[in-house]
Amino acid sequence: MRLIALLLTLAFAALPAQASKVALVIGNGNYTHAGQLPNAVNDATDVANQLIRMGFTVYGGLDMDRGTTLRALDDFSRALRPDTLAVFYYAGHGVQLGAENYLIPVDVDAADEGSLAAASVRLQTVLRTMELRADRRIVILDACRNNPFLEAATAR
Repeated sequence: MRLIALLLTLAFAALPAQASKVALVIGNGNYTHAGQLPNAVNDATDVANQLIRMGFTVYGGLDMDRGTTLRALDDFSRALRPDTLAVFYYAGHGVQLGAENYLIPVDVDAADEGSLAAASVRLQTVLRTMELRADRRIVILDACRNNPFLEAATAR
């Protein structure tokens, strides 16, 4: 939490007085078909509360499925302007498949890499949205990068 506060303090120093502060915070821990991550929800809650205290408008939520995640990303995207300080914080399962990184929603049930990719959210989608719409961006990923679906398949 202290690192996040330090990063934001440094980012504030370069902000114009009229700049907006917008964040997308997602904490996924209560997975239906993957390992539970109780700290992800707690950490995302703490980060969201800290950002609100610092004057951010916060979008996102806890234990989000793919549709809810995409709607939150859309709301976040519409709030961004060139003078915005945009923050993205994600805690939960994440995987890399080939050259792509994915955020795993809580309801994903994947039998193979193709279905996992199709049911997840590409990290690049979030990053590109921020890049196109906000001049100042901070991305914090607190993701378990082990593939819980691969581990479950190899354990059988």
